[in-house]
Amino acid sequence: MATEQWFWRVFGAVGTALMGVMPVGGVQALLALSRAWQELQERDVPNKIELISLYLAPSLETIRVGLWLWHLGLLLLIVSLGLLRRRFPRRLHLGRCSGLRYGFTFTLCLLLGQVGAHRFYAGRWGTGMLYIVLSALTILAFRWPHPASLFISATCMPLLLLWRTVDMISIADERFRDAEGGYIMMRANRPMVPAPAIPSF
Repeated sequence: MATEQWFWRVFGAVGTALMGVMPVGGVQALLALSRAWQELQERDVPNKIELISLYLAPSLETIRVGLWLWHLGLLLLIVSLGLLRRRFPRRLHLGRCSGLRYGFTFTLCLLLGQVGAHRFYAGRWGTGMLYIVLSALTILAFRWPHPASLFISATCMPLLLLWRTVDMISIADERFRDAEGGYIMMRANRPMVPAPAIPSF
């Protein structure tokens, strides 16, 4: 394997490692909530919210830093994947090629991915609507402050972030498909003979 390929692979591995900080913060938050719950069971605490906030403060800081590192790591990963595909094109691809534009699809996912714009562009309306539902549920807690809405938002936000990240990586790696099953690829990597269509949802 060429030295340049190794370099970009290591570059992507560093990005992946940076993305692992935020899940650590989530685990830390769960452990902090568990300790706070145990203390609430053992003794009577007049201000329960203050106690929970005190336990959660370190993990929330880790999540805040992790969120920035997540996006930085994701940027490094998709840049490495994109440059690997451009510098070392795959001449063979399992599946037909889509006629949609690779760069435009990636830009939509980067800027408007939280509402599923890239999936609407690819004709995958069902999962695009699911993106919108998850986004609406994520901001629910900001409009309706209630324990139930906080739980829903805390559940939907990681799912939305993870799903969008998977889509960005699959687009950068030329594995994202349109509604007819065609892979959205760089122009230089498109096969000469298209394969049969396989519907994608």
